[in-house]
Formats: sequence, C-alpha cells, structure tokens
Amino acid sequence: MDLSKAYDVLNHELLLEKLLFYVVKGATNLWFKSYITNRRQSIEIKQSEPRHVCVNRYRYCLTEIKQGVPQGSIKGPLLFLLYINNLLLNIHGGSLVMFADDINILITENDSVILQSKLNRVIIELETWFKKK
Repeated sequence: MDLSKAYDVLNHELLLEKLLFYVVKGATNLWFKSYITNRRQSIEIKQSEPRHVCVNRYRYCLTEIKQGVPQGSIKGPLLFLLYINNLLLNIHGGSLVMFADDINILITENDSVILQSKLNRVIIELETWFKKK
C-alpha cells in the first residue's frame, strides 16, 4: 500500500492525542500543535512557451490547512509515523513491513481457501483502522 497521500489528510486532533499517548506533553505538545495548526498555503502556476519566459501566471489565494502534516519537512515523516504506528497492533491476519509511507502486507498459507480467508480478514482490519483514523 502506498500511503503517500495520507500525509494530506491526517487529523490534527488525533495526532496531538497520539503525541500525548507517547508522553509528548506540556510545552513540547504545544509546540507541535503550533507547528501543525494555523498553517496556510497558496498555489502559483506559471504557463510558459519555448520562446517566452512566462506567458500566464495563475495565483490562488492563501488557504488554511485544516488537516495533514507538512511534506518536505523533517518533522512531517516523524509525525506521520507516530500517527500510523499502532496500525501494526491492529492487523492480525498478516505481517506488515513498513517503510516511510509504504506498507507491504505478507500473508502466507498453502491452502488457497484459508489464504483467501486471511486476506479478507486483513482487508476488514485495514478498513476498520482507516475508518477510525
């Protein structure tokens, strides 16, 4: 599974609760809260042609980011990993191998009927976890 788009949809309140669970409290928790909340972003698109430097420029106004973590930062991947860390504890039908925002699920079984049953269980477990998050 590729969870790269998940960076954009992390719930800030749930992330701060998880930080508290991992004993990130007090001033440090407030610092993380200020880091992920009240952020804004804008988009600028430049259209150019081979003989011209810039033909058109489109700018979209600043918009508040209400969920997600900043990508391209050092703290973004750390916050993402803290957010999904308990996924390992909630999947029982297979083994998970996680690296950054990529997750591989390993399910082994000689009997194809049992294998399908294990696969269905993992899918249900994943759906349940993601719906809570």
